[in-house]
Amino acid sequence: MNLKECFIHAPLALAISAAFSAQVSADQTSPDQENDTSNDQATAYFESVVVTGQKTERSLQDTVDSVKIIDAEQLEDERLTDIYDVFDRSPNVAQVTGTGNSFTIRGIDALGVSGGGNSYLASMYLDGAPLSYRALKQGTSVWDVSQVEILRGPQSTLQGRNSLAGAILIRTEDPTYDTDAKARLIAGSHGRKEVAVAAGGSIIDDELAFRIAAEKREFDGYIENPNRDENANYSEGHNVRAKVLFEPNAIENLKVLFTHHQNDDEVGVPWQSLNSPDRYDDPQVYFNDRTREKVKGQHNILDASYRINNNLTFNAITSHSDVDYHYDWDGDTGADLNAVLIDDRNEETLTQEFRINISYDNLTGVVGAYYSDLAVDDFSKGNRLINLAEYGINADALIALGASQGVTLDENTAAFLTSQYPEYGELYYESGFETDVTTQALFADFTYSLNQNIDILAGVRYDTEEQGNQSSDVVTLETDLPDPAAVGAQVEQSQGAAAGQQAAGAIQLINGYLVNFVDGANGTKPPVDDDFAAWLPKLGVTYHFTDDVSSSFVAQRAYRSGGVGVNLAEGRVFTYDPEYVNNYEFSTRTMWLDGMLSANTNIFYLDWTDQQVEIRGDKGQFDTDTVNAGESNVKGAEIELMYYDGMFSSYFGLGHSRTEFTKFMDDEDNLEGRSFTNAPEWTANIGATYRTLNGFILNANANYQDSSYVRVNPNLGQGTTFDPKNDARTIVNTSIGYEWSKFKITLAVDNLLDEEYVLAASRDPSQRTASEVIGAPRTYSVTLQASMW
Repeated sequence: MNLKECFIHAPLALAISAAFSAQVSADQTSPDQENDTSNDQATAYFESVVVTGQKTERSLQDTVDSVKIIDAEQLEDERLTDIYDVFDRSPNVAQVTGTGNSFTIRGIDALGVSGGGNSYLASMYLDGAPLSYRALKQGTSVWDVSQVEILRGPQSTLQGRNSLAGAILIRTEDPTYDTDAKARLIAGSHGRKEVAVAAGGSIIDDELAFRIAAEKREFDGYIENPNRDENANYSEGHNVRAKVLFEPNAIENLKVLFTHHQNDDEVGVPWQSLNSPDRYDDPQVYFNDRTREKVKGQHNILDASYRINNNLTFNAITSHSDVDYHYDWDGDTGADLNAVLIDDRNEETLTQEFRINISYDNLTGVVGAYYSDLAVDDFSKGNRLINLAEYGINADALIALGASQGVTLDENTAAFLTSQYPEYGELYYESGFETDVTTQALFADFTYSLNQNIDILAGVRYDTEEQGNQSSDVVTLETDLPDPAAVGAQVEQSQGAAAGQQAAGAIQLINGYLVNFVDGANGTKPPVDDDFAAWLPKLGVTYHFTDDVSSSFVAQRAYRSGGVGVNLAEGRVFTYDPEYVNNYEFSTRTMWLDGMLSANTNIFYLDWTDQQVEIRGDKGQFDTDTVNAGESNVKGAEIELMYYDGMFSSYFGLGHSRTEFTKFMDDEDNLEGRSFTNAPEWTANIGATYRTLNGFILNANANYQDSSYVRVNPNLGQGTTFDPKNDARTIVNTSIGYEWSKFKITLAVDNLLDEEYVLAASRDPSQRTASEVIGAPRTYSVTLQASMW
């Protein structure tokens, strides 16, 4: 039996373990007492699992959309410290790791699948504030987090832009009027050190309360850089959060929550050179210039609600985020001194949402209005090495170039001329752009109960967007070009005057081609604006067979916004339209074992049109346009089981997502039938936690991810293909903890079986700059926690 089959048979194992757990509990208490206690605890637990990401609070079993919830207890039991750790616990969600992080939902990369466009396909929210592009890539801590919600599938009706694939919602612990405090210390392999604290309580009884949380993290890494005498994949950072809750006695039913969050993180690179002595036992990189990324940001959120009466509640959520990103990068990834890249980016976001939640006997829902303004200011500069063969300095291209200018070159002469140029040319560039995106929307979402068995689900969103973009670029060629006269004289000595004159003319022609190519990338582009609008309807039905069994079918439309861009090589502006998705989804929700076991499924089919595709012209790297020329579909399912009886809890998830381009021309290559990149077809996860009466806590969990393609287009030209894949892998983690009084200590092993796998295969066939990301080796950690009051 292979690993995939093991996971497919896991539901049976889960049922057996649940029965075993019930027997153990029965041995410790009387049958009637055990059943009553377990049922009450299970009922309380499943009722506490509330989905908030759809603007209306619903239990998980009453939510039609496919949602995975990771609560504070699971975050602690499985020692999850970063949002990217959480993704492995959800079927049809996977990490994407390379030169930068991302994640996929149902095989759809949050940052794009077709190579074009500048908006992303999944959003991440922290206490209601959308995280910036760079914060999304970097991830965020989940210390003192009460719940993480992973919404799989289109969320455009309620979330709007950037949610075609789904959304991630992170909710931190709110202040209460009870005094509490907690602390955590972690020490682990490769210099891992973390310290975190949180505390809160009442300032004015039943009127004003606070909560603060802080965390500091360090990791030395294990990928050696002998040229800099340091490890490359280090990380360090800290974050601080303060929250204030105000419920004035003078204004009954008013609740105001203010949150301030700030973070400062720095990371090295996760990848290693293909030239490492041993990819698993001795990973190395060889860049000599500092290579790192830094994200520093702050988020302020004001969340106010006022209950008008028993049926209507008004909510207003205001958020402001200001995030600075910086990188230093060694562009040649080696010991050369001429390829240092620097980028500074600022993203400032202001959002405002007003909504009214409605709750009547037969009608529940929400109506609202939304406004967002995103301003991006980016400036980068540095030296970049380009492979001249890819820009026309190769024998075949030179013969064609000469023919276009009336110069006839044979293969030997063309090869000789090519040899006069270095393999790599050096460019110095300065590039700046400013983007402003303003979004306004009206939305509504309702559930109407026709009778005891049938609910009608309906929603709509009207979204408008205005984009403005301006840019400027300065590019100079730093490489010395061959002297036509000198080359001509060299040829004349061996082949005669006529041949020498022809060679000199050819070199002059090639030099002119390169100079014109570089000059074409220079200039300041005038501001360009465009606007878009989209209607996003939703319609569905739910049938309740019993209180514990229901099925639903929902059809809805989602979109990815259009945009504006600049073709640098030709100095012109282009625009492209939105992408659209029609999603059809069937779901079931069931409860078993007197409410201790939930079993849920979602089956989906997504039809995607007008995908934004980047096409390249014949003038090199900067000659690109984005056009709406792609179509694809995604189909699959999620199956999730959850068991809870107070002492024993377990979960199982199986995800299947098959992605396929049904229309996709990349330059001259037809990619029809190809799957998306970083899109594993199968994912699975299973885990269990057992609490003994004498204080021990045992946890084991595992996750599986199928292999996936790395490149959108495997064709390198000239009949050569390069089509690597990320490895399939199964990761097993385990821990044992002991809890006494106000303290808890946990010993843990991650990647228990020391699985060796390629997490992100090299996209570059060149050995000179090629790199790959290898999965983390087996690691150990010890965690000490303390709670007061």
